[in-house]
Amino acid sequence: MDDAVTDRPSRREPRPTELDRAQATALLAVVVFAVAAQVVAPPWVKVVAAVVVVLVAVGLGVRVWRDRTGRWR
Repeated sequence: MDDAVTDRPSRREPRPTELDRAQATALLAVVVFAVAAQVVAPPWVKVVAAVVVVLVAVGLGVRVWRDRTGRWR
């Protein structure tokens, strides 16, 4: 029977801070782009890449904080 029908929790629930495959792939692409932009790019691209890296770090930090504290559910 489906767990949703019986209202029983699943046997193994995923950890809330785990990234799924799509998120991990997107994060890897952003990091590779940002590193490449720091090496071979005009100054304005370096600034944009640095801002993107900071936003990704803040976003992941907020996600971990949210999942650990149980807020925003």
